[in-house]
Amino acid sequence: MTYCSDDLLNSNFYIIVVPTPIDSKNKPDLSCLFSATETIARKLKKGI
Repeated sequence: MTYCSDDLLNSNFYIIVVPTPIDSKNKPDLSCLFSATETIARKLKKGI
């Protein structure tokens, strides 16, 4: 587990565990998931 995006550089796979609270209409707030995905995407190497 890490909070430092530089730790992602040598990883071969990623498990994303973030909160997904729901609103009053039972819709999940996926903003944490999207943010984590964007952080990982910036560290991925092209062609792999």
